[in-house]
Amino acid sequence: MSDIARTWAAAQDAPTSKAKDVLKELAQWADAEGEVWVLVGVLAMACQCTDRTIQRSLAALKGAGLIIETGRQHEMRGGRQVPIYRLPLEQGHGNLMQRIRAEAAAEASAPMGDSGVTHSEGDGCHGCHPTGDSGVTPMGDSGVTQIGNRITKGYKPTASARERDAALKAWSERRRNGSAPSWSSGLGRTPRREAG
Repeated sequence: MSDIARTWAAAQDAPTSKAKDVLKELAQWADAEGEVWVLVGVLAMACQCTDRTIQRSLAALKGAGLIIETGRQHEMRGGRQVPIYRLPLEQGHGNLMQRIRAEAAAEASAPMGDSGVTHSEGDGCHGCHPTGDSGVTPMGDSGVTQIGNRITKGYKPTASARERDAALKAWSERRRNGSAPSWSSGLGRTPRREAG
């Protein structure tokens, strides 16, 4: 049993959750070099699944490069041959803390913005000045690009919007002069009911 193999297995990304369970179980049986041989039935019992699920998980782990067939066989009593696998402990992250630090560093150095949305060169734009978003933003009933509910060209506030703006301006003036009641002035002034 190798602690190095166990911490390595915990830090790897497996194709499926069951394959991750199988990888961790293989690491339990691995030696210091990462070599391991285990019967499929033992893995199935330890991972609480069928032999076929173990075989699919082993194939997925091989495809992902998380286990490597050595080409050697371990001979059991009765002449049964069991393949010997090697865990590539030199690849990937050595433990979970290394993985967390590496992912945090990669996230910090990742470019900001919506680089997948901006047009690339050759689409009628240049890298330093992309074209407008007229083909991206949905068109309104009038055929003019809209932002929110207001039409960007020729916007004129409605009478109610003008009235609201005027009322807010008047209230702020009264508030500055001290003649407007504060929002908390009405608290506690509700009449109490007398017990009858």
